Amino acid sequence: MKIHPFANLFPMLDESDIQDLADDIRQNGLRQSIVIDDDKNILDGRNRSLAASSPGFNRSMKRSLATTLRSW
Repeated sequence: MKIHPFANLFPMLDESDIQDLADDIRQNGLRQSIVIDDDKNILDGRNRSLAASSPGFNRSMKRSLATTLRSW
């Protein structure tokens, strides 16, 4: 998925924070949806998307992530 330019208004997390977020998502699930537009651009949640695509996420977790995408 591409990142919508509006998402660039907020800073990316550093590598350590992305890893912490990935660990949290593994343990607690994705609590906030990743918001996309009609063209499948991420409006909100690019750090969550990056964290959830890190190594260690199995197919079931990635399928669960796909169901949390919410259109704008």
